[in-house]
Amino acid sequence: MSGKAEANYTTTVEMLRGNASSIGDSIAIYFYDEEITYRQLNQSSNRIANTLKAMGVKKGDRVSILTGNAPDFYYSFFGAQKAGAAAGTVSMLWQAPEVAHLIEDSKPSVMFVNAFFNQIVKDALTMTEHRPRIIEDTGSMEAAPQLGEISLAKVLAEGDDSEPDWEGNENDFAGLFYSSGTTGRPKGAMISHRAMIAVARAIYDRMTFPENTRVLILLPLFHINPICCLSIPSLYYGASIVLRRNFSVTEFWPTILDYRVTHVMAVPTMYSFIHSSVDPKSLDLSGSVLKYCFCGTAPMPEELLVNFQKDFKVHIVEGYGLTEATGLVTLNPPGKNKVRSIGTAILGQDVRILDEDNNELPRGEYGEICVKGDVNMTGYYNNEPATRESLKGGYLHTSDMGYMDEDGYFFIVDRKTDMIIRGGENIYPREIEECLYTHPAVREASVIGIPHKHYGEVPKAYISLHTAGSVTGDEMKAFLKGKIADFKIPAEFQFLDDLPKSILGKIMKKKLREMESPG
Repeated sequence: MSGKAEANYTTTVEMLRGNASSIGDSIAIYFYDEEITYRQLNQSSNRIANTLKAMGVKKGDRVSILTGNAPDFYYSFFGAQKAGAAAGTVSMLWQAPEVAHLIEDSKPSVMFVNAFFNQIVKDALTMTEHRPRIIEDTGSMEAAPQLGEISLAKVLAEGDDSEPDWEGNENDFAGLFYSSGTTGRPKGAMISHRAMIAVARAIYDRMTFPENTRVLILLPLFHINPICCLSIPSLYYGASIVLRRNFSVTEFWPTILDYRVTHVMAVPTMYSFIHSSVDPKSLDLSGSVLKYCFCGTAPMPEELLVNFQKDFKVHIVEGYGLTEATGLVTLNPPGKNKVRSIGTAILGQDVRILDEDNNELPRGEYGEICVKGDVNMTGYYNNEPATRESLKGGYLHTSDMGYMDEDGYFFIVDRKTDMIIRGGENIYPREIEECLYTHPAVREASVIGIPHKHYGEVPKAYISLHTAGSVTGDEMKAFLKGKIADFKIPAEFQFLDDLPKSILGKIMKKKLREMESPG
């Protein structure tokens, strides 16, 4: 990138301060017509931190962030950390009950809320007793906060930008990212500074970077991947982030060319849309410096991977990770990648295939992918039983089944859980099923994933009713609207007289899957 590896920062706070001092005039973030230097990034995060400290935020507190993709997200995220708190992201896709669960579970002292999400937060607050203080992103100083007591614009314009007192270390609780883990309602994975920096160093160890690295971030910043697997590594080594509000097929190549982007991270769904919508022959890529396209969150079909690389003359770098491992466990070595493989263990991480008794299996044998190392979460916030189960034997148990070949490359063969991955978004059928069961007409319900051309897979609900024909699929969709995020609402509903069950009366998802793929 820019040769910053020798700085050897151990926390994101050191990173921001160090780069503001050494490369302060370099551009940290390009956001459309806005250019933010490393010095400005540090100063803005200081204004946030000093405001939070004045509001009573202290070490170990949680500060939640519900905003879109904009520089303000970084100011709030790093500002919370500089105040000694853990920065917690909130999905922009969640509905009020989901946000209420997060507020009640993590009890944030302060919550940053973009005005666009005011109604969802207002509704969520009627469902929980905890009341965080709110800093509202109203868009301008003139716009008075409707939900929060303070305007974020006012804080950024008038706040104290001096370096706040900070006595933290690499083991401190730095980030709170919600994940369903293996089952159940979302749980907050506690991520340390050490884990975030470990991923930054692993990315640098595995990749080769040109002198003027610019990384394009399209994914929503509430995900751990764009924050911990791309943003922090980029800022750690003095690169520039090119930030977009959202993904757009029509803006993709103009952005790559106009900003001279060298690296991009996306999910298979995005690459599929780009490849199917853009004729490579219509593009003049002679001036392109794009070298690497990172791909994660879901397997990329082999045909798409091969054709995308061939047609657009780039390297697809596939990796594997999960929230509980700060987003990254394995990565394919560029130039030495194996098709269908998730790559080899990243720097400093011990990745093994274990059986149910925590014994390591020989190469080629199927078992659970487990990891030990600095990238692992400290545990689930306020959930010791789930922490013990997930981190048993000192290894993080991923619930993904796979094997390691003779060369040390890992392959995923199946999921231990029934999780559905829709375009990079994790969907847990049990949550949808519980909502379906609240409908008075529903007798039985089960949700599985079915293939989809662009999203990889989408949920489908199988339902039996108390009275046949008493409700339609469209009516079920309308019923779920507002109860769960839109992307979790099943794409299809199929009504059966009875769902297939085992001798013990358990609904057999395997039979439902067989119905989708007969023979």
